[in-house]
Amino acid sequence: MKTTLEIDDALLLAAKRAALDRRTTLRALVEAGLKKELTTKPGRRRPLKLITHPGGLPPELNLSNRRAMREWFDAVDETSPHFSPGEGEQLFLSLGAGAR
Repeated sequence: MKTTLEIDDALLLAAKRAALDRRTTLRALVEAGLKKELTTKPGRRRPLKLITHPGGLPPELNLSNRRAMREWFDAVDETSPHFSPGEGEQLFLSLGAGAR
């Protein structure tokens, strides 16, 4: 089956070189990679460390909106006596919420 994919230029170039080095086709390399990825069980994930606060989450912290969450953590960094500068940012990133 034919399909079209958008692949990063550098990654595509590296894949083409790898295919040449292995004396195979790009198609065979991509198929092998997909088969491996789809049949390999995911590795063990690090356990999630829950950070709790007496009284639960602040009502103004919106966990369903990453942008609002980042703004809340930025504000906490600047105003909270409980966080040192940058600590809110570190907490935000450790929660895996660093994508904007």
